[in-house]
Amino acid sequence: MKRHWAKKEAEKLASMLIFEGKGEGIFDPNAHLTRAETAALLVRALGNPVPAHTVEFPDIDGQWYEVAVTSATEAGFMNGYEDGSFRPNDFVSREELAVILSRVIEYDSSTDSNAPENHSIQFNDSKDVSKWATEAVQKINSNVIMIGDNEDNFRPHHTTTRAEMAIILSRLLSKLGYM
Repeated sequence: MKRHWAKKEAEKLASMLIFEGKGEGIFDPNAHLTRAETAALLVRALGNPVPAHTVEFPDIDGQWYEVAVTSATEAGFMNGYEDGSFRPNDFVSREELAVILSRVIEYDSSTDSNAPENHSIQFNDSKDVSKWATEAVQKINSNVIMIGDNEDNFRPHHTTTRAEMAIILSRLLSKLGYM
């Protein structure tokens, strides 16, 4: 992370005990973000309480992320799959993250951060955004939480990296008034 573009945000989130390294002082900025990590980051960032109920996902039982996943699903940020699994080690695409973050914005009722009416996605690859994610991508982009790359692409199917999440989470927390 010495000269990494996400160093400042990663260090700030680490100092707030939101983002953790991968051990031995390694942040691993280019590693792909998992569903379990996403749940843990959001729960730590928003200070979600311990869940009132136990969500029954057999693939999270007894794992380090069990409480975070249960809290994130109880809050409505994330969902499990039709087969009853959570798939904690699956990677999160950028469009999936946009959907999750738009739910976080909806959850935070103290912020009026809805996307403007009739705002359309203005990316070169906007046709690649899945229909189920279009509204969320619009909302997250119009709130300047997730933006395109230097070539004006959103890259909806690319896996989110830990470095990208540091930047995105910093923007989200600023938008919600947490930072």
